[in-house]
Amino acid sequence: MAGSEQPGIVEAVRANPWPMVADGRLRAFVYGVVLMESAERSRQLLADGRVMMTV
Repeated sequence: MAGSEQPGIVEAVRANPWPMVADGRLRAFVYGVVLMESAERSRQLLADGRVMMTV
């Protein structure tokens, strides 16, 4: 992604999904928590599109 695209993306997120997160219309769904020791399982969940990671 070019650096010149980033401000537009940030503004689009602030204008569109972020207000829905703030008022509760859009919420995260947590499928599960996988420890780093289970890297292969984490990789499979990521490949399946079911992972949002926080480190």
